[in-house]
Amino acid sequence: MGDYAVTTPAYVKMLLHAAKRPANSVCGLLLGQEQGQGFSITDVVPLFHHEAPLAPLLEVGCSMADVWSQQTSKKIVGFYYAGSGSTPAEGGSGISHFAEKVADKVEANCSRSCVLVVDNQQLNNETKIGLQLLLKDVKRGWTRVENRLHVASGATKMLSSGLQQGIERDIVDFEDHLEDTAKDWRNPHVVSLLKLNEPPLRVLRRRVLRAQELVERLKAAATGLETVDKRLYNLGAYYKQQSEEENAAQKVEISRLCVQRERKFSACEALKTELETMNATSGLFPEQELAEIRRFLARVKKKKVCC
Repeated sequence: MGDYAVTTPAYVKMLLHAAKRPANSVCGLLLGQEQGQGFSITDVVPLFHHEAPLAPLLEVGCSMADVWSQQTSKKIVGFYYAGSGSTPAEGGSGISHFAEKVADKVEANCSRSCVLVVDNQQLNNETKIGLQLLLKDVKRGWTRVENRLHVASGATKMLSSGLQQGIERDIVDFEDHLEDTAKDWRNPHVVSLLKLNEPPLRVLRRRVLRAQELVERLKAAATGLETVDKRLYNLGAYYKQQSEEENAAQKVEISRLCVQRERKFSACEALKTELETMNATSGLFPEQELAEIRRFLARVKKKKVCC
């Protein structure tokens, strides 16, 4: 008896489909490869968000999914189903008559195929995978099986992050595609959004915070630089009007300020370079803001100081 493994992309896509329409029954196909006596489920094809679609539509959807799975070196290895908001029944299979018939057809073409039943009540619970595994028994039909379903580590956390970002709104099932053919039922955009390592909105938020920090540091360094320049200007203006003893003391102060000025200017240049690099990769700043920073640095660089 083999085990059934679900990868993070497949898990997240499947449960986001259920989360998008919690009041509806949703279903889809499981894609993957054989793994021992079981299967590794690496992707899913969301099919419908209404119970019992017309047979021709179901046939077309399954046919297109089959062709695409072969193109990606996979095959249809199961079926998933989420009821309209209720937890799967403890005693029964937890799937509708329609879902059972589709699962039977999948099993007829792929021995040992499975059904995964989504528990909508567990979608926001990172400690639960929210799935039940059903396998076909010759006498009892589709029956719940314990301890043979394994979901990739971190998948529930990724799902939680996706739900927080509202990525379920971007899930497209085959029914959506029929209404608008511009929508891609394969959902490559969802995987791109999730990045599977770190959600892009979190990355973007981190970049924005870093950029804001750089801007604040640049403002502080620029203010400090202007303060030093004013101090140097005042010292230089009165330099020749002082006694030799006073001039000697001021010369030491001028030298110290010149060193401080050089450090602050270098800090401004480094911050500007980092902001420009960040802007080149993420476009966080309007060009006029960077142009203003460049003009400021060019202006202070040209200032004459007596040191």
